[in-house]
Amino acid sequence: MEVDGHQLPDEDWRIEKMERSSAGLRATVVNARAGLSAIVQCRPGRGNELLWAMTLRNDGTAPVTATLLFPLLRGVQLGNAGDTWYLFGKRGGIINRADLSLREPLGDSHPLQVDGFFSPRSGVALACMTHDTVAQHHFLRMAKSAAGGAWSRNIISGSGAGSSFTATGGGPECARGRLESHFRRPTAAGWAPGSNRRRPSPCGKRTFAFAAKNAHYEAFNDARARGDIMTPVERTRKYLGQCDYMHLFGWAASRKFGDWGDYDHYDETVGGQVWFSDQIKQAQAQGVGVGPLSGWLSKLR
Repeated sequence: MEVDGHQLPDEDWRIEKMERSSAGLRATVVNARAGLSAIVQCRPGRGNELLWAMTLRNDGTAPVTATLLFPLLRGVQLGNAGDTWYLFGKRGGIINRADLSLREPLGDSHPLQVDGFFSPRSGVALACMTHDTVAQHHFLRMAKSAAGGAWSRNIISGSGAGSSFTATGGGPECARGRLESHFRRPTAAGWAPGSNRRRPSPCGKRTFAFAAKNAHYEAFNDARARGDIMTPVERTRKYLGQCDYMHLFGWAASRKFGDWGDYDHYDETVGGQVWFSDQIKQAQAQGVGVGPLSGWLSKLR
């Protein structure tokens, strides 16, 4: 916990009460110097998941603005630090094992509520999920160093004298088993199996036309105009002679629900599910690949 930019020392906290039951663990911790107390709960979730919650109370006489680092994981090593990889769910996603330190707010820049660590060598994965259902503003921090991985949910809260604040929904989950790779080595236009020679790429034999369109609501007032795929496809063919792929930026942006994470408002965003699905099918029937998301598009077929 940080107050006025300074992290409170561990030795200033004292466990006042510890309760264990079939429902999990409940601990009351007190920081007399800062005038704070907290109730920390840990209970089992689904499978091998652990769910954490904290209620922080200001027992002092003056208002306090604190930053809760909760839950806080440090020194995560799955086998060893070198074998520990991480997934950080910011926009675009980061999967690596190099040293780093990142802090992103949940939302547009970090749309996913899951981060984690994994080890391909040992087949172990640790998922860090926030389970936020009340849009509690917070930051997500992930770091990696020679000491291992670190992850925390950083929540800035203000509490007046005698008031409390609850941080809910954080939960790490650990899974053990074989981690299957979803990447396969390209052979049609890439490296030939068992050879260091690269096969000729079709890109050297013909050209490809990539078309893109900003379908954000700030670019189009009419929802059907946002979901119109065939008009830019035909325009690209008119001026370039062909169109191989059509990508839509901002197709899921909603004035009410935001740009990321909620893709079910077809009437508002792309002129209706039937209209948008028909546009996609027309393009695909003519051999034109369509973005944005293949997994999401499968729901329309």
